[in-house]
Amino acid sequence: MNKRSGRAVFWLGFLAYAASFLLPMAGGRGVNATKLPSIAGCTLDWFLFPWIYVHLHNFGHLLTDAPIENVSVAVSGWINPVFLLLLLSLLIGKTPRLSRISRYVFLLMLPFCWIVFLKQDMYPLQGYFLWTGGMLLVLFSSALESRRPAVTTSGQAAHP
Repeated sequence: MNKRSGRAVFWLGFLAYAASFLLPMAGGRGVNATKLPSIAGCTLDWFLFPWIYVHLHNFGHLLTDAPIENVSVAVSGWINPVFLLLLLSLLIGKTPRLSRISRYVFLLMLPFCWIVFLKQDMYPLQGYFLWTGGMLLVLFSSALESRRPAVTTSGQAAHP
């Protein structure tokens, strides 16, 4: 892929990420609402969850009352802020090594959503898949550029 194609993948991913906020994120028996929750609603709820929980109880209860579920919701709530910081880092381009390491840390955060789905008896819907796919396209668009071998003028792939 050339640089132009990499940028197109980047912006396509960002557009998918932004559009996902309008779609339902999850369904199932754990959804106790007349309208399915959107990515926007879950993002805000999960981001604020630790502060609200600690305000109502205390920090010790956060880690003792269903610790796996509570930590999973808290980590899931930080996915969007971390993604936006990574996005900014990619756009600035001053810290390629930190961006590369942060991508993999980000990948480790994604399974925490699955734990929340399982613990709350929910299943992901189209919004979740578009949200996840959009973020992955954005974060790995520059990696796609550097993976494809250069093509010589004779049409043969150049070998290093």
